[in-house]
Amino acid sequence: MPIHNFDCRYHRNGVRGEGFHLCTFSIGRGRSARCLGAVLFDGDGRCAIFHYGQIDERYRAEDFEPELRRLAAASDESGQSFDHATNEAARQEVSLLAICDALSHLPD
Repeated sequence: MPIHNFDCRYHRNGVRGEGFHLCTFSIGRGRSARCLGAVLFDGDGRCAIFHYGQIDERYRAEDFEPELRRLAAASDESGQSFDHATNEAARQEVSLLAICDALSHLPD
């Protein structure tokens, strides 16, 4: 499943806390688009995926983790956000939250 509108930042939980990547991205396009988030801790299998505003929806981390880790590493190196499905080097001009907000107002 192609990942779009990827953005990622590295964070630490204080001096002794474990660092993690906090990522936002979308899957699908148009009315079928879903705005997702991910928390990536160090080590394979240490990934959580969630859907903004729909905590009862479940997504399998193994479906996204390898690509998210690759994109997070590329984001760390370049400091840029990526729309992986169209152009990995394209800087995003619209925040994912603005996209999610706009999508949430579409009629069913």
